[in-house]
Amino acid sequence: MSGASGPRAAPASSEEDNTRGSKAAQALIIGTLAAMLATSLPVIRFLANPYHSGYGSLKPTEMSHVLGQVEQATKILRLPVERLCDQEGRPLSS
Repeated sequence: MSGASGPRAAPASSEEDNTRGSKAAQALIIGTLAAMLATSLPVIRFLANPYHSGYGSLKPTEMSHVLGQVEQATKILRLPVERLCDQEGRPLSS
């Protein structure tokens, strides 16, 4: 034999394994992104309106407490305070 070799057949399984592996990786990434989106949508909805009524809402109790302290301090110090909004938070003047 003079060193010449015949045609070699490339292993078919390695190419198929790479395709299967990349499809599995893509499926994992897509699944992860879908899970992140599904869990972040309720968080975004909550942050858009944290003071809604019902389960999981925030109650503005501390804010009410601070506003009471500010009102008490302005009366004691006799500071003139102009009301800028009504009880609902809407501006009184344009």
